[in-house]
Amino acid sequence: MNKENSPRGVSQYGLTLSIIFIIYTFFMGGNYQTFSKFFFSYLKFDKFNLSTEAASWGMTLYWLSYSVCIIIIFSNSYQIVNRKMRVGPKIQEK
Repeated sequence: MNKENSPRGVSQYGLTLSIIFIIYTFFMGGNYQTFSKFFFSYLKFDKFNLSTEAASWGMTLYWLSYSVCIIIIFSNSYQIVNRKMRVGPKIQEK
């Protein structure tokens, strides 16, 4: 890591962020895989009396709503980043 790119010249900061990002990605990927299988099994539980087709529709609805939320989050984050970049002290000419 380049010390000039790290805050206050501390290269350990970048290493820490990299490790946190890798751990976050690992656990979120596991969460996606695990929850989808758990949710289908949960919907097929005898107490709910759902068919395989109904459980599949439940999974489709889950992933569809998940995808829509991700799209909304990404589009809003892009607008927020652009808004923050434009906000700043304005120079007034007299």
